[in-house]
Amino acid sequence: MQYLFLFPLLPESPRYQLMKGNAYGAFKTFRRAAWMNCRRENFPIGGRVVLSAALLPQEVALTFDKMGETLGHDDNGDGDGDDDPSGKLVFSPSDDHASSSSASSRESKSEAGSGDSGRGETTLVITASNNDSDSDSPQQYRFYHIFNRKFALTTSLLWILWFTCVLVYYGVIWILLPFLQWAGTPEALVYPSIIAISVSEIGGLFLSAVIINPLGRKKSMGLLLVVTAVTSGGMAIRLHWLLSVALAFIARGAIMGAFCIIYAYTPEVYPTAIRSFGVGSSSAVARLAGMVSPFSFALLAAWWFGMPLLLYAATGMLGGLLCMLLPIETAGRSLTSADT
Repeated sequence: MQYLFLFPLLPESPRYQLMKGNAYGAFKTFRRAAWMNCRRENFPIGGRVVLSAALLPQEVALTFDKMGETLGHDDNGDGDGDDDPSGKLVFSPSDDHASSSSASSRESKSEAGSGDSGRGETTLVITASNNDSDSDSPQQYRFYHIFNRKFALTTSLLWILWFTCVLVYYGVIWILLPFLQWAGTPEALVYPSIIAISVSEIGGLFLSAVIINPLGRKKSMGLLLVVTAVTSGGMAIRLHWLLSVALAFIARGAIMGAFCIIYAYTPEVYPTAIRSFGVGSSSAVARLAGMVSPFSFALLAAWWFGMPLLLYAATGMLGGLLCMLLPIETAGRSLTSADT
């Protein structure tokens, strides 16, 4: 509920604003970020700021006054752009990109001269890195793009892996108290054991941070899921209570580490244009697993208490194997923008 009140305070994504043609809003967002991070020299009053936006079809020069409340834009380079308080720009790509660049150069010189005369204006130049003059508008990406030829396998595997991680994570949490009682843990040590096992999540966080780069995302996540599977399977065997606590400790830490790595891997594997679709859909599938997890424990434990633990072991092992089938390793790989 608190997010509903904090939402209006969150800044909009500059990339989204540029995609929608709201370059004025993007400029304000960039300027606010620069000033809050003590980098005002990047957005000076009476200067020239250059941004690269691959989604825009041509170079556009925007002029703001000292307060940033007035916008003038000039697509043709004639210096006669009108103010546009809404900040909504309509792009009309030039047939000759070179002429657009030279026009922008003339705009730069005129702005430099006006800056010297004391007008105190800031010029934002958004340069289109795509020189394709046949494109009339930026490409709009939709949800189905995460199932194109390049990402269909990745998306399918990630949905299964997110489901697996959440199912096992919450399953281990739900089963912990009755498991310790079933394993014969002394009554006075049940809750101290729960606290000790819960602390293992901190160890899982640090372990994932240590191995995620040397081993890579895929191998790290697969390894931790296999460890979770082995320890969950061992928990299904009624061992000495100390061994049972140790296995639960390892399982809880390992699944937490795998959870952290999949959170890091998923945003890295998708390009910016469809990243929100990929991460959002994966998280939605994971919420389904969160709803299924307590019921899986209640229904299977009615047959035999070790049955849900075997389920977690099987799903964890399957997830560890599927990690090796992910086609993209993101360790050391730069984030992509619109490579779909």
